[in-house]
Amino acid sequence: MQGWAQTRVDVNAASVDFLHTEADTGLLFANIAMGSDEFEKTARNQAHARLAYDTVLRFVGRVSLTAAEAEGLSAKMGRLKGELRMLGESF
Repeated sequence: MQGWAQTRVDVNAASVDFLHTEADTGLLFANIAMGSDEFEKTARNQAHARLAYDTVLRFVGRVSLTAAEAEGLSAKMGRLKGELRMLGESF
């Protein structure tokens, strides 16, 4: 594969990595928020977790995912949504 076709494949692969990294980052922020006793720290990390969740939702439709990639991302997003609900977020 050469030229534009390879570039598209490379961009899609980077986009898939981005989505997974963003979901992982959201889970990390949610975990920090749930473990904090300080209101400001909890609120700040909860907001970062929600931003990560919303970012994945905004960009996921622009990426071609394999069935395994979609399943893995869906599992992460489900966990993130559950943790955000425990923190008081509504969807």
